[in-house]
Amino acid sequence: MGLFRFIFSKTFLINVGIAIVVLAIGILYTQNRLGNFTLHNEEIGVPDFRGYQIENIDEILERKKLRMTIIDSMYDAGLDAGAIIYQDPAPGSMVKENRRIYFTINSFSAPNVKLPPLVDQSKRQAMATLEILELHADTITYKVSPYDGLVLDVLYKGQSVAEGADIPIGAHLRLIIGENNELPRVMMPNLSGLRIDQVDSALNAYSLKMGMIIDCVGCETAADSANATVFKSYPQYKLNKRVKMWSTVDIWLEAIKNE
Repeated sequence: MGLFRFIFSKTFLINVGIAIVVLAIGILYTQNRLGNFTLHNEEIGVPDFRGYQIENIDEILERKKLRMTIIDSMYDAGLDAGAIIYQDPAPGSMVKENRRIYFTINSFSAPNVKLPPLVDQSKRQAMATLEILELHADTITYKVSPYDGLVLDVLYKGQSVAEGADIPIGAHLRLIIGENNELPRVMMPNLSGLRIDQVDSALNAYSLKMGMIIDCVGCETAADSANATVFKSYPQYKLNKRVKMWSTVDIWLEAIKNE
């Protein structure tokens, strides 16, 4: 009975109350300190760094209390070297202080491509091939040659370059094209309406050669391509127009629509 009376005594109840208050204060204090330590409810909006030069963002990172790591680079001819292309986390993401932002930047140098075989190709074929590889043949020099209209040589920075040479993407090349002014001229045939299997025969009859099929409009299947007909050529057909013998002729095809 003595213990029972002590538990319900005023002194015991006061001590218990004090203990509860002290414990509550301790819990609140600990939560507050833990929240400050982990930056609870304190987040930073990630800026949009895309397009910035990587060397120009240190002040922004320091002000925002963020860090950075460059994880990759890629090449985009339309952007300045060192420009930020991608970032993770994305712009507008909410992160904690000292968070690391990962960047992909535009390469400081253009990657190389292998120079394809161009010698003995027609000028148009060579230029189309270079365009696909993001190389520029914006300088053409003609040289007297029996091989009319064909590539004789390829120059980069004034030096002849061979097939397989490493050339930076975006490089400007000079093509040396053969020109035979002694070749006789022949009539340019009208190829409009001919199927692809008829074009070779028509060109051979005029001592001309098949060049490239530039496009096949509306062709979705092999059958479409086989039955497509010519609607345009280069050189273009004109009445009484003459072109050099053995010139190459490029064509555009169009699928025949079934009614």
